[in-house]
Amino acid sequence: MRMSYKRQIAWTLLFAPGMFLLGLVSGLFLQAVPACTGAVFALLVGGGLFVGPILAAGGALGFAGGFALSTLAVGDMLWPLGLWLLPPLLVLPPALLLAMRRKAPLWRLMVDSGVAVLVYGAVSYIAANLILGDPVAHVVDYFSESLRTLQEGAPALYDLVLSLLSGLGLLSGEGLTAGAALDETTRAQLTAELLEMYDLSLRLNLIDTLAKQALHIGFLAPLLPLMAAARAGRAEEFTALPDFARVRIPVKLNLALMGAVVAMWILLLFSSSAYALYLAVWSAVRFVYAVQGLSLIEWFGKKHGWPRGVRLLLQAVGLVLLQTVLFLLGFLEQIFYFRKIGRPTPRDFGLRGKDDEDDEGAP
Repeated sequence: MRMSYKRQIAWTLLFAPGMFLLGLVSGLFLQAVPACTGAVFALLVGGGLFVGPILAAGGALGFAGGFALSTLAVGDMLWPLGLWLLPPLLVLPPALLLAMRRKAPLWRLMVDSGVAVLVYGAVSYIAANLILGDPVAHVVDYFSESLRTLQEGAPALYDLVLSLLSGLGLLSGEGLTAGAALDETTRAQLTAELLEMYDLSLRLNLIDTLAKQALHIGFLAPLLPLMAAARAGRAEEFTALPDFARVRIPVKLNLALMGAVVAMWILLLFSSSAYALYLAVWSAVRFVYAVQGLSLIEWFGKKHGWPRGVRLLLQAVGLVLLQTVLFLLGFLEQIFYFRKIGRPTPRDFGLRGKDDEDDEGAP
């Protein structure tokens, strides 16, 4: 039974302000916690799934507006990030809903949405370079201006920060004592090194950050709404959900992941500039194994009768805070087959197993 337009508008009037508030605070953690980005897209897809596209569009506009306002409070050069987020917020949720209603395989939904976000980020970054100049340079300039303001307003604090960074080995200037006043030449030298380090860090992590965002959006944006639809008894209307406790990395995909990591290691031997690409590939490998780690938690929890809420809470905490632990669980599962799923047999390697001995006398 479809919801009336009046109820759709009523829900939208509640949903859009909520997404605006979420966008208002998300500027503080969206980049640091990619799972939050995936959750935002899942909210928009779920809203469109249960209420309609009006609600999803209103939520997208509200979130982008709140995000732009929060970045405007940080610096007047950063608010266009809200506009940059708006196209995928408006386009991806209805595209996912359409594919769900056509009952496309879940893995295809995840791959397509993740690739779409990755392509959008890469194309928009290239376009920004061609039209506006280097975005990273603009951010570094903004950071430089902030450092100058700090130096003028609190010189003792500024010198303390530089001394601490130098003491940690991040900057030169050996022998500096914490809290000591720096002369103008030393301060200028350390500031230049700090800006150079900041610029390099941004460029190295840019692809990695985009890849992490794409992975979390691709995983959470279709999965969470489909789980909600299954709980609401509407699973037959959309893409089917697999038994998450039995999700396992296929052999060919596992070989491809390992081959990609080895290829990146070899590439790094010849070109250190490939480090950014290595970070992106390694993020993808870690994420895929982390998903298998989530599946292992689901299997273990079901086996021991843990409540559904406890299983979901552990998976959510792991995805946000303990991805390295999930990666290790998924990697160990790939080696030891704790769930006895997908264990290769001698026949898979062209060998004869014990089961073949009885076949010799068979007619």
